[in-house]
Amino acid sequence: MFAAIWLCLGGIVLVLGVLGMAALRWGVSSLDGPDSPEWERRQHWYGGHLRANHSNHSE
Repeated sequence: MFAAIWLCLGGIVLVLGVLGMAALRWGVSSLDGPDSPEWERRQHWYGGHLRANHSNHSE
């Protein structure tokens, strides 16, 4: 019974470790400002949907 508990806890630690590494690799830093190069790159990568561009609309 204790072996099953340790195996379950080991699995949880492994999953949390993998998720933490993925967050470090592909996550977004909240310290970057909205005009940082990272957000500019993401804006063009996602097709410009992160920030509304109202300059193309007629009034």
